[in-house]
Amino acid sequence: MNSVVRQLWEQNTDIVMVDTGNSYEGLCEYVGGKYIAYTEDKPITMNPFNISKRELNIEKIDFLKNLILLIWKGSETQIPELEFRVVEQLVTEYYDFYFNGVQPYPSSQKETLRKNLSTMEKRRGTELTQIHDKVEKLIKGLEERRMALSVKTLSFDSFYEFACERLDQICIENNITTIDCDNFAYMLQNFYRGGKYDKILNENVDSTLFDETFIVFEVDAIKENKQLFPIVTLIIMDVFLQKMRLKKNRKCLVIEEAWKAIASPLMAE
Repeated sequence: MNSVVRQLWEQNTDIVMVDTGNSYEGLCEYVGGKYIAYTEDKPITMNPFNISKRELNIEKIDFLKNLILLIWKGSETQIPELEFRVVEQLVTEYYDFYFNGVQPYPSSQKETLRKNLSTMEKRRGTELTQIHDKVEKLIKGLEERRMALSVKTLSFDSFYEFACERLDQICIENNITTIDCDNFAYMLQNFYRGGKYDKILNENVDSTLFDETFIVFEVDAIKENKQLFPIVTLIIMDVFLQKMRLKKNRKCLVIEEAWKAIASPLMAE
């Protein structure tokens, strides 16, 4: 594979590799590439949330949705459609609140909310004469919580803060009882400020990487870490996707044994 990759590079192809076992360290040094090894003291970091409005598209939303689900549920879990939809809503609204600011419920959404909450109260056996006032009080409280939300910077930390509050609201708005908001917050906490992996998704990637023509990410140190390995592999792939958008020449992504990290039902999405 070394010879194949070298030939591609010599033919003006940008190479991004995810390596385990230092297989390409020598080749990387020979071609003057960038060799980045993951260590606990200096983990591979990037902030996939920090994008411009122009860069926000379905592909990016899907990537971030899968990243959040990967942290929350792991790579081996079958994800219910409900959780896919809710996380997609969280990601979409996160950027909407950042780029456009917080807005009250649109009248159409408020009417839908009114119907949903009224139906919920009927199921609970609430007296019909009390439903209207109770629903209006619920809507007022939800709207106050909604208006208190703000997204001032783009990072995993700000997404975490937004999502933990907004997820609870979404569950109330839609009478969703199968999602454990506390579990969601706890499972994502390792990557939040003060957590074990708090740098990984909050520090911007070295911008010079986009000009490098040969990059090797060495992740041997975490290949046995079932939580971290697929996440780091996924965010490295995002670097490759950004190179694809920014540069017009050929690109090649080689993940070798690291394919195991993303060979899961979730990554098939």
